Parts: sequence; structure tokens; C-alpha cells
Amino acid sequence: MDWSWADRPGVALMGGDVPAYVTRWARAAEQAGLGSLWFSEDYFYPGAFSLAAAAAAASENAPG
Repeated sequence: MDWSWADRPGVALMGGDVPAYVTRWARAAEQAGLGSLWFSEDYFYPGAFSLAAAAAAASENAPG
């Protein structure tokens, strides 16, 4: 398993705008060299799995 993502900083995407911009922000984070994206899943921020799937689909280096 490749753990190189752990050697670089990541970013948490939170807030009401995330669904509208998740693919754009995921590509920007990847181009900036960030190692990971984090999504919060709770009562106020549902849909983390869908957002993570959208981010992975927009990424060129998604794990697979």
C-alpha cells in the first residue's frame, strides 16, 4: 500500500459551499501537492461519502 500521501499536508473541506465546489477544490488541492482531503460527516454536514467520491472522480491520483 502506498502511504506517500501521509508525508504531505492535507486539508479539510467543510461548510455549506463544499458540494458546489468539491471537484474544483479537489483538483486545486492535488495541483498544490496536498496529500489528502478530509470531509466531516455529522448531523450538520451530511454526505461525506458522496463528496469523497466526487473528489476522487475528479482526481488524477485517486487510490485504486
